[in-house]
Amino acid sequence: MGPGYFSVEVARRISNGHLELPDIQKEMLEKARCKIEKARLHNVGFTQGDAVDLPFGENEFDVVFLVAVLGEVSDPEACLQSIYKVLCPLGLLSITEQPGDPDFLLSDLWLKSRDLNSSKVMAEKGITLRTSESLSR
Repeated sequence: MGPGYFSVEVARRISNGHLELPDIQKEMLEKARCKIEKARLHNVGFTQGDAVDLPFGENEFDVVFLVAVLGEVSDPEACLQSIYKVLCPLGLLSITEQPGDPDFLLSDLWLKSRDLNSSKVMAEKGITLRTSESLSR
């Protein structure tokens, strides 16, 4: 999650629901909390925890939204596995990695995510992998 760069805008766009912001660093949660409080938003929670072992129950989230996260975590594949656990069947997983970010992950991560174990988990959860190229056609 980091300092919550997108969090205020995302929270504003959630008309019926809740935004949960997890981060391993308490300082990042505090930065995000300050932004959310300044914007006077009340539909946001803050959870300290590791993305490779998310501290949430199975099938707890309808949407998981990541921007420049996978290059920051200690084990991106474990992070994806943890996300698959907490994402509801047929839920939406949105991953954006930004070129120019020093931790930008290239397409080899996407190739790894198609390995047998990830593919099986994705199929069980109803997750379909689409790249921005496939969405723009």
